[in-house]
Amino acid sequence: MIPEQCIKIAIENGYDFWGYKDFKMDDERVVLIYNGDCMDERPLSDIAQDPAFWQALGKGFGWDEKAFCNHCYIDKQSWEEKPRKCAGDWLKHEFNDWLYHALRYFETLLTGGNLEQFWKKLLPKE
Repeated sequence: MIPEQCIKIAIENGYDFWGYKDFKMDDERVVLIYNGDCMDERPLSDIAQDPAFWQALGKGFGWDEKAFCNHCYIDKQSWEEKPRKCAGDWLKHEFNDWLYHALRYFETLLTGGNLEQFWKKLLPKE
């Protein structure tokens, strides 16, 4: 399940969403709407598997300032304050904000974790 708020944020920040701006959704699918008519429907997994969704979501959440390394999960700010090696001598830190969160999403999904909690931690506090 992807929260509706996250899809809206991604669209507002450049996610193409197959050319649609309006939609309805349930736990497993999203219905794409044009001029009030249902035009198409897609499983939510199509969105979750699209790197463009994560990139646009990251732009909307301002993840650039909060990037984590994809290998050792150290945050960029901590590393800049106290540089250290990443997972041994052979890896360099790769700070890729959207990929870090996408990988955590799939790790949560594949290990039977709580996706509702994943999204709750990711969404800004109101």
